[in-house]
Amino acid sequence: MPANERVDPKRRNSDARRNLVSQEILENAAALFARRGFASTSLQEVADSLGLSRSALYHYIGGKDELLSEVIKGLPGQTAARMKQIRARTDLTPLEQISEVIADLAQRVAGSPARFRLLLLSQGDLSPSMRSTLQRTRRTILEELTAMIDAGVRAGEIRPVDPELAAFGLLGMCNWIATWYRPDMPDGHSPDEVAKEFCEIAVAGLKSDPERRPTAAGGPQHALRLLREDLEYLERSLETEG
Repeated sequence: MPANERVDPKRRNSDARRNLVSQEILENAAALFARRGFASTSLQEVADSLGLSRSALYHYIGGKDELLSEVIKGLPGQTAARMKQIRARTDLTPLEQISEVIADLAQRVAGSPARFRLLLLSQGDLSPSMRSTLQRTRRTILEELTAMIDAGVRAGEIRPVDPELAAFGLLGMCNWIATWYRPDMPDGHSPDEVAKEFCEIAVAGLKSDPERRPTAAGGPQHALRLLREDLEYLERSLETEG
């Protein structure tokens, strides 16, 4: 880098400090909005939680609506983008892709529970354009995960399930982390541990039975149940293709 293009160390330190303070503002605002409600929380309360004056807070944000937008902006978009990246990986089977997706989402929700909790609770406080963007992104997330589950069923790796219902269930499981997880919980589970446990739950719930034979368990009744599952899946597939 030419000498005249080098970044002044003082400016670099100033930018780093600004980013750090901005992140602290977002985290504190998310916690307050999620706990007290967006409408019931004032900017003065956000400033007080940070030990800042209200005028100092305006140095970083332009108003309460902008603050809400910044708190939740990017969360669903990051999820959708990550899902597309994982589904494009040809080195993973569908079930492995789903495991990666659940691990990524569960870890991020546990890493920023207040922000994800606010995302679940604040739709009515968003601008119409942002609400519309959020709905489109959520639809993309659902479609990506549904496609992975459907591919796994077709490959015989996942037991016959309704792919969209299963996707709703897995997403709900991960999103619910935001309502109960706290970094200072007595059990001390880290986001990594939560992600690992949720991966195991997801895989165990979806994985096909390697012993899909009448004698595996339950005799004729077991065989009838498996046939019904296969017929239901076949009917859904024919309806979709029709």
